[in-house]
Amino acid sequence: MKLRPSEEFARWDAMEGKIHPQDEFARFLEENSVDIGHPEAATMIEISRDFEATVGQTYKSALRLDNGDRKLVFETDTKVQNGVVIPEKFTLSIPIYNGEQPEELSCLFRWRAMGGGAVGLGFQWHRVEYQRRAHFLQIAATAAEETGLPFYMGRFA
Repeated sequence: MKLRPSEEFARWDAMEGKIHPQDEFARFLEENSVDIGHPEAATMIEISRDFEATVGQTYKSALRLDNGDRKLVFETDTKVQNGVVIPEKFTLSIPIYNGEQPEELSCLFRWRAMGGGAVGLGFQWHRVEYQRRAHFLQIAATAAEETGLPFYMGRFA
């Protein structure tokens, strides 16, 4: 049995795991705001639209004259501007499979400071694969129960 992902899930899944340009991600959130649970969609859109970050770099070098030892340190520090609180997670309320009821899915918010003052934004699914598998098993068990036919996990050779 192969289930089709819902339109909503397919749309979000296509964006998952990638860092997108800030304007592209903000537009995506705006277009799909109805799917966002917590924090509120308006908050997520505002964060993605107004987000600013800076990257500081420090380079330190020390040389010991008596034995020639060198110590080199290179550090980068990325900071969010204007005291904006960036959520670590946000939730979506969308169906996983076509025709099913919405489920609450967790996403880990990701961002990167890019060169030239640009910011990249994105997300990663958080344990969604476990939810997808459990939901599939529930659907398969219900189908087996209602038809009186057994179901098997795996492939026949």
